[in-house]
Amino acid sequence: MRHTTARGFRLSALVLALAVSAGFATPVAHAAEVPQVSLRSGGGVGLVHEFDLLADDATKFVYSFSADSGESLDHEVAAGADGRATVRWTPRDPGVQHLFAKSVDSAGQYSELQRFRFDVLFGGAPAARWSLDHTYADTNGLNVLTPNGSMENALGHGNQAVRFHGGQDFLSGAAPIDTSKNFTLTAWAKVDDGARAHGVVSADDSAGLYYDAALGRWAFGMTTAGDKTAPHVALSQAAALVGVWTHLTGTYESVTRTLALHVDGIKQAEVAGVEGWQASQLLIGGNRWGTPEHGGDRTIDEVTAHPRTLNDAEVKKMASAAGLRSHYKLNGSGGFTQDEVTGTSSAIGPTVDWENDGDDTSLLFNGPDAEGQARDGESYAGVRGPRIRTDRSFSVSAWARLDTDTREANARTFVSLVHNGTSLLDLRYGGASKKWEFVVDGTAVETAYRVDLQEWTYLTAVHDKINSEVRLYLSGVYVTKVPFTGGSAETEAGLEFGRLSPATTAGSFWKGGLDDVRVYAGVLTQEQIVAQAVRA
Repeated sequence: MRHTTARGFRLSALVLALAVSAGFATPVAHAAEVPQVSLRSGGGVGLVHEFDLLADDATKFVYSFSADSGESLDHEVAAGADGRATVRWTPRDPGVQHLFAKSVDSAGQYSELQRFRFDVLFGGAPAARWSLDHTYADTNGLNVLTPNGSMENALGHGNQAVRFHGGQDFLSGAAPIDTSKNFTLTAWAKVDDGARAHGVVSADDSAGLYYDAALGRWAFGMTTAGDKTAPHVALSQAAALVGVWTHLTGTYESVTRTLALHVDGIKQAEVAGVEGWQASQLLIGGNRWGTPEHGGDRTIDEVTAHPRTLNDAEVKKMASAAGLRSHYKLNGSGGFTQDEVTGTSSAIGPTVDWENDGDDTSLLFNGPDAEGQARDGESYAGVRGPRIRTDRSFSVSAWARLDTDTREANARTFVSLVHNGTSLLDLRYGGASKKWEFVVDGTAVETAYRVDLQEWTYLTAVHDKINSEVRLYLSGVYVTKVPFTGGSAETEAGLEFGRLSPATTAGSFWKGGLDDVRVYAGVLTQEQIVAQAVRA
């Protein structure tokens, strides 16, 4: 007779015995209550998120966030007599995040893990942005600043800026941000007088970006409500470059009470333990720390104030933003062409003519002479330079058309940046490759396919210093990139259209059309490049 039930009982008993001997006895219940978690306030990247935690008999909670250290539970917060606690945290990235938490009761027992899921939105726009292009209102027509003392319009990082002279020269208005909470201040600044300190942008005597002449460095400082005369300061690692546009960012994160300085998109230093306080006024060109030497000549452009802490990626993006330095529409007539940014006119040179193609006007190099005979000699135009350095980020775009009958062996340059008779960069037809090329400091990047003759082509060349590379775009589409870490610190180079200096000979000058040349300090985005891929 078979005893199936009995055999099953004996097998179950054996399994239980083995489990007990192996240490897998029936689990002991956690005595502490699993915490309840709710999101009290949240929003986007850089804003403080507040979470309420609750568990009966809890004396504290241990917790961590997925974006920081996963389930490590490496932070703790004491619970009140009612078993409640509040956790504050500033997310750096958008998307799904998790708060992991356990409660700890009066007996020291831990609860099971609570996993609380929440969403972080993308960071919002600045509270105010001042372009300082012939206006003291922000880009929404609000937050109008009042001029104090003497100042003047000047060429900026892009288009126009404001130049300040004395210590009593500044712009002022109501602060659009609360400096006791998370915030960010940014500006483009240029030291015109390295011997004297100057303020860049500040919120009263609560926080400010400035140039410290004694140290020769950029600085971001904050004071506390208890001592408004002694700022806690984060300094740049290297000396400030006199006469060079520099992007400055000061951030403050109120949970950790940490301020940080970024120069040209790179974090320089941070200082923790600073309790911020709310300022009432915003100043551009000065601060209220009572330092009389804050009066050196300075030029300031593109100031922003954000009611949140920008993350590193956002700071880098702002520091790489393109500012238009030169724009030659090349839609004129006569013997001159004009830079739309500065209003400067330049002669177009020999054997350079204007041509009309429907509604479009452009320059024609080495076109037919008055009798209709072909020309292929010296043909170029020298124009005012864009004040860029090739060792820093820049972008160059142009429409070009090569009118040769065949893809020749001679290289032909259509745009070049020239200093003392030598080209620092050029956009060209490569005679050896038969492709469009961008060359800077001996490094070349080229298109994948050969040049289409007698066809208008839109080309954009980019040097991205933060990512240490140069890139080439064809008709608004990214083509390729190569590593690059060189370039020149020269800022007084001029632009030349139609030749490569100094080695251009007959048969190597540009032959064809050129239109809408733009030069930027900074990096054009893919969206900006695509937007210009239609001839205007």
